[in-house]
Amino acid sequence: MFQANLEEEEKNYTKATSILEKALVLFQDDEKIRYYLGSLYEKIGLTDKSLVQMEKILAINPDNIDALNFVGYTWTTKGIRLDDAGKMLKKALSLKPNNAYIQDSWGWYLFVRGQFKEAVRELEKAVKLKPDESTILEHLGDAYVKLNLREKAIAKYEEAIKIALEEDAKKTLESKIVNLKQEKALAKPLPDLIPVPEKRIPAAQ
Repeated sequence: MFQANLEEEEKNYTKATSILEKALVLFQDDEKIRYYLGSLYEKIGLTDKSLVQMEKILAINPDNIDALNFVGYTWTTKGIRLDDAGKMLKKALSLKPNNAYIQDSWGWYLFVRGQFKEAVRELEKAVKLKPDESTILEHLGDAYVKLNLREKAIAKYEEAIKIALEEDAKKTLESKIVNLKQEKALAKPLPDLIPVPEKRIPAAQ
């Protein structure tokens, strides 16, 4: 795993995944190797392959919290198997309460299901747990938009921009702010400003 990590840091993702794939031949039940490989697959856009690895982890250990969160969140962002996603996220949250990433996943699940007030409540909890995570701040901003809380949404987007690492993420946030300010100035009903959720690899804790 150390060598794979070095390759990942150099953005040599093909080499990193190859190392982990070979390692799994020898250690098929190693949950950490599978999780790392699944995370890398997600990072390079191979979502289906990442889900295969995570589901294999859950076949080995149904209580693997990180895999439960990963699969539940990924299904949520893809808009598939939402009932199963909800069950997985509830289980992950019960096994590891007060975890910001799982709390965020649950809040975003409620958002996707259209339960915006509940989503705000849960995402506010996630922000309190980890106020320096741009994706969580953006999720809360998106939920505020759905409740027509423009100023609160803009404030969260601005906080997220300050700590976002990727330029594309910053541009998305800036665009949301501009749109909200224009809508406020024109005093028109809010359009659907929320794009398809960005991919976030649930952090292993």
